[in-house]
Amino acid sequence: MRLVRKKICIETAVRDFELLVAEVSLPTLDRLMYRNNIVGTDNCLAKIEENATKLQKLIDILRDHKLRTMKVLVAIQNREAVLSTIMDLLPSFDTLSDTLETTSDDNQTDITLRTKALRYFYLLQSTTRDVVEAVKYWRQILTRPFAFVFNHQNYLIKIARDCRVIERSKLTNYLPLKLCSHPLCSNVPSLGLFQCSEQTGISGKLPQASSPVYLRKLKKLEEYVAAEFATQSSLLHELIGLCVNGYFVPLLNTSLVPNGSVGVPINSQRWALRQAGALRKLYENLTKQPDDDYGMEPVLNSDDINNNNSNITPSSEGSAESEQSITQKSPEALDNDLDNDMLANTSL
Repeated sequence: MRLVRKKICIETAVRDFELLVAEVSLPTLDRLMYRNNIVGTDNCLAKIEENATKLQKLIDILRDHKLRTMKVLVAIQNREAVLSTIMDLLPSFDTLSDTLETTSDDNQTDITLRTKALRYFYLLQSTTRDVVEAVKYWRQILTRPFAFVFNHQNYLIKIARDCRVIERSKLTNYLPLKLCSHPLCSNVPSLGLFQCSEQTGISGKLPQASSPVYLRKLKKLEEYVAAEFATQSSLLHELIGLCVNGYFVPLLNTSLVPNGSVGVPINSQRWALRQAGALRKLYENLTKQPDDDYGMEPVLNSDDINNNNSNITPSSEGSAESEQSITQKSPEALDNDLDNDMLANTSL
């Protein structure tokens, strides 16, 4: 009877696990690793109890990850709403007179438009701050500073791209904010005049928005955004090196995965090839934008990717398929092969 009750409990936990995995879009390899090593199918009571304890810890970690993810998504939605308003405002600056001969009505329109824009830039400053702080908080329980992807884009890099778009508009003729260098407007302390007393950030109540302490905080967040391209380039280089040596890094940093931050071994030719392809795609997405959007050259180039991929060798045991035949398979067919292959070769 005790065994039956334990099995019922773990079945409920497994359903919670599968639901959370889907909600947070946990990477396939992580999901299969946990399923194979923690969820398990062992009928031994001692093993079931051990797995139940581990599974509950994993569920708690996934719930924490979900909450952190939701914080980022809410912050992004708030920022996107403000950004959309600013983008709609940009054409209004095209109609302002570029001459010195203006009427009093023109001057009033100019002042009103500038004030309106500054008010929205204060909101953009505060919502961008919330996004960056939320991403930093989200990364605290990860093994690496993985990108937070929203609509197929690394959102921190999108912040820099948004600033580039605004800087190229005529708005900068009237409000030289220098957003590319200061995406959180740390160089414009006067934006603090628009602060609402009831507004709070992720870490609690905001300090005075024009104070030196708050402006230094904004500056540090700007540096964090500016470093994102280099951070992801360096991370990609590291992941390729691990892939070459037959390792992958789980997303979540947890004691349930021994040496997870160092890398979990995968004795699978199929996975090594698929992982290399995924890393190549990440690299292409990272570097597809003009270099001047980020102010730096890529850390990696295509030769690095190709040379690293050429070092991936099949495992001595397992599939008899050649590397060429595997790479010629469609992604869908390779995905089907990977499910059983990774379950057999992924271990903690």
